[in-house]
Amino acid sequence: MATRPDRVATIADAIERYLRAHPDAADSVEGIRLWWLTGECAEESPECIRAALERLEAAGIVDRRTLPGGQVVYAGARRS
Repeated sequence: MATRPDRVATIADAIERYLRAHPDAADSVEGIRLWWLTGECAEESPECIRAALERLEAAGIVDRRTLPGGQVVYAGARRS
């Protein structure tokens, strides 16, 4: 299923707002859907959430981290 650019932008905005309020947050795509997003955003597909995270990662807002066990988590980018 293709993701709609307007929905990806909406999800990206919601994730960015969450990270501003919770700068030390880090979670998986599923955790982000369950805990960071509210309302309609929480009902989005993992593909749409992942696309939003990729957009935020490309913009330097989010870091993608792979934990020793292989799980991928996303967190706010660390600024130097």
